[in-house]
Amino acid sequence: MACRVQPGRQLLVVAGSDGTAQIWNARSGQPLHALRGHSGTVDTAAFTPDGSEVLTAGADDTARLWDAATGQRLHVLRGDGDGRLQSAMLSPDGKLVVTAIGDTAQIWDVASGKGLRILRGHGGIGPVWSATFSPDGKLVVTASTDQTARIWRTATGDTLRVLHGHTDTVRSAAFSPDGTRVVTTSDDGTARIWDAATGKSLHILRGNTQPVRVGAFSPDGTLVLTASDDGTARIWDAVTGQSLQVIQGHREEVRAAVFSPDGTRVVTASDDGTARIWPCRVCAPIDQLMSRAAERLAER
Repeated sequence: MACRVQPGRQLLVVAGSDGTAQIWNARSGQPLHALRGHSGTVDTAAFTPDGSEVLTAGADDTARLWDAATGQRLHVLRGDGDGRLQSAMLSPDGKLVVTAIGDTAQIWDVASGKGLRILRGHGGIGPVWSATFSPDGKLVVTASTDQTARIWRTATGDTLRVLHGHTDTVRSAAFSPDGTRVVTTSDDGTARIWDAATGKSLHILRGNTQPVRVGAFSPDGTLVLTASDDGTARIWDAVTGQSLQVIQGHREEVRAAVFSPDGTRVVTASDDGTARIWPCRVCAPIDQLMSRAAERLAER
Protein backbone atom coordinates (compact mmCIF):
# COMPACT_ATOMS: atom_id res chain seq x y z
CA MET A 1 0.00 0.00 0.00
CA ALA A 2 0.94 3.64 -0.46
CA CYS A 3 -0.61 6.82 0.85
CA ARG A 4 -0.33 10.58 0.34
CA VAL A 5 -2.00 13.63 1.85
CA GLN A 6 -3.39 16.32 -0.45
CA PRO A 7 -1.47 19.63 -0.32
CA GLY A 8 -4.74 21.31 0.72
CA ARG A 9 -4.87 18.87 3.70
CA GLN A 10 -8.49 17.83 3.10
CA LEU A 11 -7.98 14.60 1.19
CA LEU A 12 -5.96 11.41 1.56
CA VAL A 13 -5.27 8.91 -1.22
CA VAL A 14 -4.44 5.29 -0.42
CA ALA A 15 -3.36 2.69 -3.00
CA GLY A 16 -3.84 -1.01 -2.40
CA SER A 17 -3.50 -4.54 -3.70
CA ASP A 18 -7.10 -4.81 -4.92
CA GLY A 19 -6.39 -2.81 -8.10
CA THR A 20 -7.90 0.44 -6.83
CA ALA A 21 -6.83 3.61 -5.12
CA GLN A 22 -9.21 5.25 -2.66
CA ILE A 23 -9.65 8.96 -1.97
CA TRP A 24 -10.74 9.71 1.61
CA ASN A 25 -11.67 12.79 3.55
CA ALA A 26 -8.63 13.14 5.80
CA ARG A 27 -10.57 14.88 8.58
CA SER A 28 -13.69 12.71 8.79
CA GLY A 29 -12.23 9.40 7.58
CA GLN A 30 -15.05 9.00 5.07
CA PRO A 31 -14.33 7.37 1.65
CA LEU A 32 -15.07 9.67 -1.29
CA HIS A 33 -13.95 8.04 -4.56
CA ALA A 34 -12.63 4.66 -5.66
CA LEU A 35 -10.17 5.03 -8.56
CA ARG A 36 -10.77 1.93 -10.69
CA GLY A 37 -8.99 0.94 -13.87
CA HIS A 38 -5.68 -0.70 -13.02
CA SER A 39 -5.71 -4.42 -13.71
CA GLY A 40 -3.37 -5.32 -10.85
CA THR A 41 -1.94 -3.98 -7.60
CA VAL A 42 -1.67 -0.20 -7.36
CA ASP A 43 1.82 0.42 -6.03
CA THR A 44 1.91 4.20 -5.69
CA ALA A 45 -0.50 7.11 -5.50
CA ALA A 46 0.25 10.83 -5.17
CA PHE A 47 -1.44 14.19 -5.59
CA THR A 48 -0.27 16.75 -8.14
CA PRO A 49 1.39 19.82 -6.60
CA ASP A 50 -1.84 21.82 -6.63
CA GLY A 51 -3.84 18.89 -5.24
CA SER A 52 -6.31 18.83 -8.14
CA GLU A 53 -5.25 15.49 -9.63
CA VAL A 54 -3.97 12.11 -8.46
CA LEU A 55 -1.22 10.08 -10.14
CA THR A 56 -1.27 6.30 -9.65
CA ALA A 57 1.07 3.58 -10.87
CA GLY A 58 0.31 -0.12 -10.93
CA ALA A 59 1.38 -3.66 -11.68
CA ASP A 60 -0.29 -3.37 -15.10
CA ASP A 61 2.73 -1.16 -16.02
CA THR A 62 0.66 1.99 -16.49
CA ALA A 63 0.50 5.31 -14.69
CA ARG A 64 -2.84 7.07 -14.57
CA LEU A 65 -4.00 10.61 -13.83
CA TRP A 66 -7.35 11.19 -12.08
CA ASP A 67 -9.45 14.18 -11.12
CA ALA A 68 -9.20 14.38 -7.32
CA ALA A 69 -12.57 16.07 -6.91
CA THR A 70 -14.61 13.60 -8.99
CA GLY A 71 -12.47 10.45 -9.24
CA GLN A 72 -12.72 10.58 -13.05
CA ARG A 73 -9.81 9.14 -15.04
CA LEU A 74 -8.05 11.76 -17.17
CA HIS A 75 -5.07 10.04 -18.85
CA VAL A 76 -3.37 6.64 -19.08
CA LEU A 77 0.42 6.94 -19.34
CA ARG A 78 2.44 4.05 -20.70
CA GLY A 79 6.21 4.02 -20.42
CA ASP A 80 8.75 2.27 -22.62
CA GLY A 81 11.03 -0.56 -21.56
CA ASP A 82 10.92 -4.05 -20.10
CA GLY A 83 9.98 -4.89 -16.55
CA ARG A 84 7.36 -3.91 -14.05
CA LEU A 85 6.56 -0.28 -13.32
CA GLN A 86 7.40 0.21 -9.64
CA SER A 87 6.66 3.88 -9.07
CA ALA A 88 5.65 7.14 -10.73
CA MET A 89 6.21 10.64 -9.38
CA LEU A 90 5.33 14.10 -10.66
CA SER A 91 7.83 16.95 -10.82
CA PRO A 92 7.18 19.89 -8.48
CA ASP A 93 5.71 21.95 -11.32
CA GLY A 94 3.52 19.06 -12.46
CA LYS A 95 4.90 19.07 -16.01
CA LEU A 96 7.04 15.93 -15.87
CA VAL A 97 6.67 12.40 -14.54
CA VAL A 98 9.54 10.11 -13.58
CA THR A 99 8.80 6.40 -13.54
CA ALA A 100 10.82 3.47 -12.22
CA ILE A 101 10.36 0.55 -14.59
CA GLY A 102 12.59 -2.48 -14.95
CA ASP A 103 16.21 -1.56 -14.27
CA THR A 104 15.81 2.03 -15.49
CA ALA A 105 14.02 5.26 -14.65
CA GLN A 106 12.27 7.28 -17.34
CA ILE A 107 11.34 10.95 -17.58
CA TRP A 108 8.50 12.06 -19.78
CA ASP A 109 6.20 14.96 -20.53
CA VAL A 110 2.74 14.86 -18.93
CA ALA A 111 0.92 17.00 -21.49
CA SER A 112 2.06 15.11 -24.58
CA GLY A 113 2.81 11.70 -23.06
CA LYS A 114 6.18 11.82 -24.87
CA GLY A 115 9.16 10.06 -23.32
CA LEU A 116 12.07 12.48 -22.90
CA ARG A 117 14.96 10.37 -21.62
CA ILE A 118 15.84 7.04 -20.00
CA LEU A 119 18.14 6.94 -16.96
CA ARG A 120 20.43 3.94 -17.30
CA GLY A 121 23.30 2.92 -15.06
CA HIS A 122 22.06 0.77 -12.20
CA GLY A 123 23.67 -2.32 -13.69
CA GLY A 124 20.69 -4.34 -14.83
CA ILE A 125 20.79 -6.82 -11.92
CA GLY A 126 17.28 -6.02 -10.70
CA PRO A 127 14.52 -3.44 -10.50
CA VAL A 128 14.79 0.26 -9.80
CA TRP A 129 12.27 0.53 -6.95
CA SER A 130 11.70 4.26 -6.76
CA ALA A 131 12.48 7.50 -8.59
CA THR A 132 11.79 10.95 -7.17
CA PHE A 133 12.44 14.56 -8.19
CA SER A 134 14.31 17.07 -6.06
CA PRO A 135 12.23 20.01 -4.75
CA ASP A 136 13.37 22.24 -7.61
CA GLY A 137 12.86 19.50 -10.20
CA LYS A 138 16.43 19.72 -11.48
CA LEU A 139 17.54 16.36 -10.08
CA VAL A 140 16.16 12.83 -9.77
CA VAL A 141 17.17 10.27 -7.16
CA THR A 142 16.64 6.55 -7.78
CA ALA A 143 16.84 3.47 -5.53
CA SER A 144 17.82 0.07 -6.89
CA THR A 145 18.36 -3.62 -6.26
CA ASP A 146 22.07 -3.03 -6.97
CA GLN A 147 22.39 -1.67 -3.37
CA THR A 148 22.89 1.93 -4.50
CA ALA A 149 20.92 5.12 -4.93
CA ARG A 150 21.84 7.47 -7.77
CA ILE A 151 21.37 11.18 -8.32
CA TRP A 152 20.74 12.27 -11.93
CA ARG A 153 20.40 15.56 -13.75
CA THR A 154 16.80 15.86 -15.02
CA ALA A 155 17.63 17.92 -18.11
CA THR A 156 20.31 15.56 -19.48
CA GLY A 157 19.90 12.21 -17.72
CA ASP A 158 23.56 12.27 -16.61
CA THR A 159 24.55 10.54 -13.36
CA LEU A 160 25.92 13.03 -10.84
CA ARG A 161 26.51 10.86 -7.78
CA VAL A 162 26.27 7.22 -6.68
CA LEU A 163 25.37 6.63 -3.02
CA HIS A 164 27.23 3.54 -1.80
CA GLY A 165 26.85 2.02 1.67
CA HIS A 166 23.78 -0.18 1.95
CA THR A 167 24.42 -3.93 1.98
CA ASP A 168 21.13 -5.00 0.41
CA THR A 169 18.46 -3.70 -1.98
CA VAL A 170 17.73 0.02 -1.65
CA ARG A 171 13.92 0.35 -1.63
CA SER A 172 13.40 4.10 -1.64
CA ALA A 173 15.21 7.41 -1.86
CA ALA A 174 13.87 10.93 -1.32
CA PHE A 175 15.25 14.47 -1.09
CA SER A 176 14.90 16.76 1.90
CA PRO A 177 12.64 19.80 1.40
CA ASP A 178 15.65 22.03 0.70
CA GLY A 179 17.25 19.48 -1.62
CA THR A 180 20.52 19.28 0.32
CA ARG A 181 20.07 15.76 1.72
CA VAL A 182 18.69 12.38 0.67
CA VAL A 183 17.15 9.67 2.83
CA THR A 184 17.37 6.06 1.62
CA THR A 185 15.83 2.87 3.00
CA SER A 186 16.99 -0.68 2.49
CA ASP A 187 16.34 -4.37 2.96
CA ASP A 188 19.45 -4.34 5.17
CA GLY A 189 17.15 -2.99 7.93
CA THR A 190 18.57 0.53 7.97
CA ALA A 191 17.86 3.96 6.58
CA ARG A 192 20.62 6.43 5.73
CA ILE A 193 20.83 10.18 5.39
CA TRP A 194 23.24 11.51 2.75
CA ASP A 195 24.70 14.82 1.67
CA ALA A 196 23.21 15.31 -1.81
CA ALA A 197 26.07 17.53 -3.00
CA THR A 198 28.93 15.20 -2.04
CA GLY A 199 27.30 11.77 -1.74
CA LYS A 200 28.72 11.42 1.78
CA SER A 201 26.78 9.28 4.29
CA LEU A 202 25.79 11.48 7.24
CA HIS A 203 23.83 9.10 9.49
CA ILE A 204 22.80 5.43 9.61
CA LEU A 205 19.37 5.00 11.20
CA ARG A 206 19.39 1.67 13.05
CA GLY A 207 16.64 0.03 15.09
CA ASN A 208 14.36 -1.87 12.73
CA THR A 209 14.49 -5.66 12.73
CA GLN A 210 13.30 -6.14 9.14
CA PRO A 211 13.57 -4.30 5.79
CA VAL A 212 12.79 -0.59 5.80
CA ARG A 213 10.45 0.20 2.90
CA VAL A 214 10.19 3.99 2.66
CA GLY A 215 11.59 7.14 4.19
CA ALA A 216 10.50 10.78 4.11
CA PHE A 217 11.59 14.08 5.61
CA SER A 218 9.23 16.27 7.62
CA PRO A 219 8.09 19.50 5.92
CA ASP A 220 10.83 21.50 7.61
CA GLY A 221 13.52 18.84 7.14
CA THR A 222 14.36 18.34 10.83
CA LEU A 223 12.78 14.87 11.12
CA VAL A 224 12.77 11.65 9.09
CA LEU A 225 9.90 9.16 9.04
CA THR A 226 10.43 5.51 8.04
CA ALA A 227 8.15 2.50 7.55
CA SER A 228 9.26 -1.09 8.01
CA ASP A 229 8.26 -4.71 7.49
CA ASP A 230 8.58 -5.13 11.28
CA GLY A 231 5.16 -3.45 11.58
CA THR A 232 6.40 -0.10 12.86
CA ALA A 233 6.95 3.42 11.62
CA ARG A 234 9.69 5.46 13.26
CA ILE A 235 10.50 9.13 13.57
CA TRP A 236 14.16 10.15 13.69
CA ASP A 237 16.07 13.36 14.30
CA ALA A 238 17.44 14.23 10.84
CA VAL A 239 20.33 16.23 12.30
CA THR A 240 21.61 13.67 14.84
CA GLY A 241 20.16 10.39 13.54
CA GLN A 242 18.60 9.69 16.95
CA SER A 243 15.40 7.63 17.16
CA LEU A 244 12.65 9.81 18.66
CA GLN A 245 9.36 7.90 18.36
CA VAL A 246 8.28 4.35 17.48
CA ILE A 247 4.75 4.13 16.05
CA GLN A 248 3.19 0.74 16.78
CA GLY A 249 -0.27 -0.67 16.13
CA HIS A 250 -0.35 -2.23 12.68
CA ARG A 251 -0.59 -6.02 12.61
CA GLU A 252 1.50 -6.51 9.45
CA GLU A 253 4.18 -4.77 7.38
CA VAL A 254 3.98 -0.98 7.13
CA ARG A 255 4.46 -0.21 3.44
CA ALA A 256 4.12 3.59 3.45
CA ALA A 257 4.36 6.52 5.84
CA VAL A 258 4.17 10.28 5.29
CA PHE A 259 3.95 13.45 7.35
CA SER A 260 0.91 15.67 7.08
CA PRO A 261 1.64 18.98 5.30
CA ASP A 262 1.77 20.84 8.63
CA GLY A 263 4.15 18.23 10.08
CA THR A 264 2.02 17.48 13.15
CA ARG A 265 0.59 14.11 12.13
CA VAL A 266 1.72 10.92 10.42
CA VAL A 267 -0.23 8.75 7.97
CA THR A 268 0.72 5.08 7.61
CA ALA A 269 -0.52 2.30 5.30
CA SER A 270 -0.08 -1.40 6.03
CA ASP A 271 -0.56 -4.87 4.61
CA ASP A 272 -3.11 -5.38 7.40
CA GLY A 273 -5.51 -3.52 5.10
CA THR A 274 -5.65 -0.29 7.06
CA ALA A 275 -4.34 3.25 6.80
CA ARG A 276 -3.97 5.14 10.07
CA ILE A 277 -3.47 8.74 11.14
CA TRP A 278 -1.27 9.25 14.20
CA PRO A 279 -0.30 12.27 16.28
CA CYS A 280 3.40 13.08 16.06
CA ARG A 281 4.34 13.52 19.70
CA VAL A 282 7.83 14.84 18.90
CA CYS A 283 6.54 17.37 16.37
CA ALA A 284 6.03 21.02 17.20
CA PRO A 285 3.96 23.57 15.29
CA ILE A 286 5.61 24.42 11.99
CA ASP A 287 6.76 27.90 13.09
CA GLN A 288 8.60 26.38 16.05
CA LEU A 289 10.13 23.74 13.80
CA MET A 290 11.45 26.36 11.40
CA SER A 291 12.96 28.29 14.27
CA ARG A 292 14.61 25.13 15.60
CA ALA A 293 16.04 24.30 12.16
CA ALA A 294 17.53 27.79 11.85
CA GLU A 295 19.14 27.50 15.28
CA ARG A 296 20.71 24.13 14.42
CA LEU A 297 22.07 25.37 11.12
CA ALA A 298 23.57 28.39 12.90
CA GLU A 299 25.38 26.07 15.31
CA ARG A 300 27.14 24.20 12.51
